[in-house]
Amino acid sequence: MAWLKSSVVFIALFSSASSSGVCRANNGAEGLCKDVVLCSGTPESGHCPGSSSIQCCYDEKCTADGKNGICKLVSNCKGTPVAGHCPGSADNQCCVDEDDGSSGSPDGDCKAYSVSGNCKSVSSCHSESGISVPGFCPGSTSEQCCIKATQNDCGFVPETYYDAYDRGQNIGKIGTVKLLGKNIGTVTGCHFLKMRTAADVAGIPLILNSGFRTYEEQQHLYNCYHHCTSGCGSCNLAARPGYSNHEDGHAVDINIGSTTIYNWLKSHGHDYSFVRTVPSEKWHWEYRPGQAPAPYT
Repeated sequence: MAWLKSSVVFIALFSSASSSGVCRANNGAEGLCKDVVLCSGTPESGHCPGSSSIQCCYDEKCTADGKNGICKLVSNCKGTPVAGHCPGSADNQCCVDEDDGSSGSPDGDCKAYSVSGNCKSVSSCHSESGISVPGFCPGSTSEQCCIKATQNDCGFVPETYYDAYDRGQNIGKIGTVKLLGKNIGTVTGCHFLKMRTAADVAGIPLILNSGFRTYEEQQHLYNCYHHCTSGCGSCNLAARPGYSNHEDGHAVDINIGSTTIYNWLKSHGHDYSFVRTVPSEKWHWEYRPGQAPAPYT
């Protein structure tokens, strides 16, 4: 269920302003202060004002002259730097044709959102510190695509981009993938899969009921809440469009089918930066790195 966020003007303005400045990470790389779920590079805390979710995003993906690259300082680029595609100073450029040492590695026998992996049991994948991604090992019911992911978004290539909203304001585009039949942001999806892999090994099934919602999808739920007609379903409480936590890419609704599932999330959710944010909804969890667990968890 969507949740209506605080509409205090000061908070809204401060949040918006805090996600638009140029920053510098500890290693000297230039980046942009933005919400972690919109960061296609490496987020680092402690360099940006605002909430813990606003971090310095550096080494972001970029495209120059039809080639994919990474935003880097010219001095750190081992390929060809191309100006005009990255935030910050003139020295922060899109580095293309860079050999990172991984190009010679063979492809595995599966690919999850364009990331190569190997079909393995969840327990085997977990023991190798991998992440199990369901739906990419045809013909197998006991194996999932095991990937090695070190990036904030697991390196997933988005299937679709949508406008994301926070407190009624458009905060930029978010890349999403279809996971377990639901749209979810690549960053939140990556970290949800890390948590889901650990839960599977513990015998806890984490079923995704809802992930990212578009403005139009939230509009439909809001209309159904106020004018429950045929085809609306349950007509549950819904925030007005632009104000749901599901529209900024952080939120997931998890099927809490038993006390055992909730107790596992209560004990381990924060290990993967998932916290509860709605007191009345035990199924609603959000990817909020750096945020302490809620006292009502």
